[in-house]
Amino acid sequence: MYTIRYERGNFELIPIYLCEDDKLQLENWGKLINNAILIHEWDMGIKAAADSPDKFLKLINKTKPENAVYFLDIDLKSHMNGIELAVEIRKYDPRSFIIFITTHDEMAVHTFKYKVEPLGFIIKDSPDFRDQIADCLQNVYEKYQVPKNPVTDVLTIRMECKLLIIPYDEIYYIEPSAQSHRIRLHKQYEILEFSSSLTEIKSKLDYRFMTCHKSYIVNCHHISRVDKKNYTVYFNNGKKCSCSVRLCNQLCKKLDELTALNSF
Repeated sequence: MYTIRYERGNFELIPIYLCEDDKLQLENWGKLINNAILIHEWDMGIKAAADSPDKFLKLINKTKPENAVYFLDIDLKSHMNGIELAVEIRKYDPRSFIIFITTHDEMAVHTFKYKVEPLGFIIKDSPDFRDQIADCLQNVYEKYQVPKNPVTDVLTIRMECKLLIIPYDEIYYIEPSAQSHRIRLHKQYEILEFSSSLTEIKSKLDYRFMTCHKSYIVNCHHISRVDKKNYTVYFNNGKKCSCSVRLCNQLCKKLDELTALNSF
């Protein structure tokens, strides 16, 4: 896999990923993006990049990015173009920011057909190419600074004949029910069971939630500690759940990042 990596310390608020089949252009994107980040002192960082859609999908499947920024070439000279790649990215990271970079401005209309909702569309040979990249990053950074709206910061679910609205802060963790096609949502002193799947629910949640096991989605804001020896997650209401060996370090890293974020 062809990858480039730029980091500003251990804490990066906003991760950035790149996919472009031309390695020289890919390197140039990285330099322009990194320079803009350094000039404006944004809490962003390029995590990695790849020169083919297949390598790129393996990359994000491994790193499990959330709310990330993706700069994608449209003509990837592969069985999958950048728009089709964006469709796949939305499955991994539904609240991502997608920016297309291409020489084919007529392709813009297809982004609406595939419903990928790009943040930007930059033409490669545009004289203000550098400025457009910086403008897109500025747009992303400003969106991250907007305070969460308590009205929309909720999970809406249908239980039998009623509609429930549950604030994210009331959710501790979610697991499958013993009954097929149903899940159990744990609040501080209450458990709700309803028809859904972990995949469907995860797509509706925000940055504070993480899949720590194939059977558990946890709210990191309610975790009191993680036992890395026994792979167990403990919550501040006394409950606990399992954490997979593979995801344990990722969960601990995310907790450290959230702690750093809250300290600002």
